[in-house]
Amino acid sequence: MIFNRITMLSALASVTIFNSLAAEALISSEIEAASKLLGANLVNEFTFDEGKTTLDEQTRAEVRSFIKEASKRGEITEVKVAVWADKEYSTEPTREQPADVKLSEARARSMRDYLTQDLALKNVSSYNMSERPNPLFKNIKVSRGTASESYSMNNDYIFTRVNKSKAVIMIYLR
Repeated sequence: MIFNRITMLSALASVTIFNSLAAEALISSEIEAASKLLGANLVNEFTFDEGKTTLDEQTRAEVRSFIKEASKRGEITEVKVAVWADKEYSTEPTREQPADVKLSEARARSMRDYLTQDLALKNVSSYNMSERPNPLFKNIKVSRGTASESYSMNNDYIFTRVNKSKAVIMIYLR
């Protein structure tokens, strides 16, 4: 009987750990590594509908759930939001497209307003990732040949492999 309970508890723990890892696997390794490099404790990725500047109700619920889970782990002291347009972010030296910059800025404002007004978070910063150079890279203080290479920061950009129409929320806890 005791062996059965131990076996059952072990199986339950294994399933719980697997589900936790599977949920985290939805975030690319580059996003996770770059977020850690920026000092974030938690990170998650959300999608905007193409051409839209506001989140649909399902995505709003996912953001609410993420914030709720984060607050269970500690006091949220800062939130950073990186937002992209509907095109892949090119690592080639190209000029920023005004329409992409405008779309990303509207999305950043929408996400910032949702987090501060609807979810009552303070200290929320947003970054328009359609700008050149990538604005989050400016905040990183690492030298070439050390951590920067291990985090795949090509051409001095961070989050270069994030897909179009994304918003990445990074949470900092105390």
